[in-house]
Amino acid sequence: MRQNKPKTQLDKVNNAFIAISSDVTAEDKKAAQLELTVSRYTVNSYLKGEAKDIELAMNLLKFFKKRIAARDKELTKAMA
Repeated sequence: MRQNKPKTQLDKVNNAFIAISSDVTAEDKKAAQLELTVSRYTVNSYLKGEAKDIELAMNLLKFFKKRIAARDKELTKAMA
């Protein structure tokens, strides 16, 4: 069966959240709650691909990707 491509920006961002969710730590979630003033429920919902607000979704996605990238950089250094 062929998968449908995301139709909207919100569909795309929801797919992006699902893709990164396994790399988001508990500390990342706590930091997002504090820095972006969102609830734990909202953070968890968005990471499950249930985003409702595209602006908030973009802010959360950028926040998490930045933290993941920083951790990847540290991991690369540690493994060198």
